[in-house]
Amino acid sequence: MPEKKIFLEGIGEVILRKRRGTRRLSIRINRNGKVSMSVPFLLSFNQALRFLTEKEAWVKTHLRKIALQTPIERIFVEGDEVKTSARTIRICRTSSFNLRAKKSGNLTEVFVPLNLDISSKPCQEFIRKTIRDAYRRDALEILPPRLAELARMHGFVYSGIGIRYANTRWGSCSHKNRISLSVNLLHVPEDLRDYVMLHELVHTIHKNHGPDFWKALEKHVPHAREKSVRLKQYARKMDNFSR
Repeated sequence: MPEKKIFLEGIGEVILRKRRGTRRLSIRINRNGKVSMSVPFLLSFNQALRFLTEKEAWVKTHLRKIALQTPIERIFVEGDEVKTSARTIRICRTSSFNLRAKKSGNLTEVFVPLNLDISSKPCQEFIRKTIRDAYRRDALEILPPRLAELARMHGFVYSGIGIRYANTRWGSCSHKNRISLSVNLLHVPEDLRDYVMLHELVHTIHKNHGPDFWKALEKHVPHAREKSVRLKQYARKMDNFSR
């Protein structure tokens, strides 16, 4: 589909995308402050830009709100510890010249050479990757068995499971009934974690979010819509383990 990128002072880059089937102009601002517009196919980019200019104050207001809500990135220092469900990651200094991680049982030690600035981007990225790997190992141990248990309890069948990082979705179910779950589920209460899994299991029968889907989900998850609302409170924490 045709696409155009523009830069507006005070807003930054905006991506204009023409889409067939789009009936009206719409502006989207994601949680990272990226602005995009969906443009009806027969409308010109100049017309879309005029609309965006009219909505400039609204866009800037929402960008300011996002900036205030965005967590400050944590800088790890010597002696810091991060505890996952089953593991501890400890930040250490070493006289060695190699930046490395050493695993021993449920303890992972990240060794940062004394000749490196621990606050530098390469060091912090290495530490965060080590932490993310630990969370992923936890997720692989916790989520698949629970999904299998819920499927047995509620009479569902699925074709497979994948565990991944996701910035916008807690889970998904493919047309072949393969379920994907986000590592981020480790950071929500267990009842909401079960809600997501049962939500995706119901999608093995109902592929959309129509009335039949919600009716079926309510049979397996009482107050499903309330849980859906609660889950949205955790959305801004997604993919934010190391902050």
